[in-house]
Amino acid sequence: MATKIEGEGYPLWGGEEIDAWVTGIYPKTKRVFVEGSNYGRLPISDGVRAKYLKAFIGCESMLDAARGGVANPPAPEVLSEFKGMIGRCLRGDTSDWYTVFQAFGFNDRWAVKRIYELIIEVQRGIKEGRSDHILNMLDSLYRYDIVKRIHNAKIRLNKGSTELQDVLKFSIYKRNKEDRHLDIVEMEEYTDYDEPFILSAITKKKLDRANKTHSLTLETLAQELLRRGYIPERSIFIDLFCRLEMKSIIFEVKSITIKNWLSQIRKAISQLYEYRFIYNILGAQLCLVLSHEPPEPWVIDYVQRDRGIHICWRTESGEVFSGPGWQSLFGEK
Repeated sequence: MATKIEGEGYPLWGGEEIDAWVTGIYPKTKRVFVEGSNYGRLPISDGVRAKYLKAFIGCESMLDAARGGVANPPAPEVLSEFKGMIGRCLRGDTSDWYTVFQAFGFNDRWAVKRIYELIIEVQRGIKEGRSDHILNMLDSLYRYDIVKRIHNAKIRLNKGSTELQDVLKFSIYKRNKEDRHLDIVEMEEYTDYDEPFILSAITKKKLDRANKTHSLTLETLAQELLRRGYIPERSIFIDLFCRLEMKSIIFEVKSITIKNWLSQIRKAISQLYEYRFIYNILGAQLCLVLSHEPPEPWVIDYVQRDRGIHICWRTESGEVFSGPGWQSLFGEK
């Protein structure tokens, strides 16, 4: 039985040869959709690309929290941007929809449709204040390899991009006039944890405590770098970045506890590699800064020697840093 071809963008007449590309194949109805122009396959603009990358980061954080049983959605506009991205892949109604479709690694629109429906359900759970519903929907998203798809899309979208000014804008730490604390200029305050929509009282308390520890470690590090003549900078991704003459360093700060120290270190390792790639600072050294010394000595050797990432931590006094990474970077124990 012949397959019906339905053209998008121009009429088809019997017997004619066509110059087109396939936009969709539907075996059940025996239909093939084609497009006669480059509409749908055009490159993603840098402005849109920056929005997409922000949506990826926010959704990755949400999915990572869900693994620990915490419903911690990103800002509403971030989740809406991600839903819009999937929706455009489903409808095929924008100039870059197929570029995004391929970046996610989709083969057909059935999976796209299901992911789109699940995101709508996540938004409904947020609106109704039902953390159990949010977690159930996120668990269903894992069945469609959503984490892998986001990771691959993020890498593919970054290839060939020019400067992503909206995403990669750095802000500078400087001392205020009274020299009592650090001010961050040209950027809104940013923390590891965006204020979640739904959190139990216990979880909220834990996140608040972790956030305070992170902020204190970050400010202490910035103060120390300023004292050494560096100009600490930060962006929405990178905790701290600094350069002095030919040396560039990307810092990732993690607050750790006896229960989460290993997962935090693993997360930091992947983040540091990813940030160096996204910012295209290939020669930058990487440094993981912990709120205190990790309980297992082997992980220090693993991070420093095997991964090639400097590792250090705040000392018991909380005012200085120690560890092999600090010594190799600044010549001090």
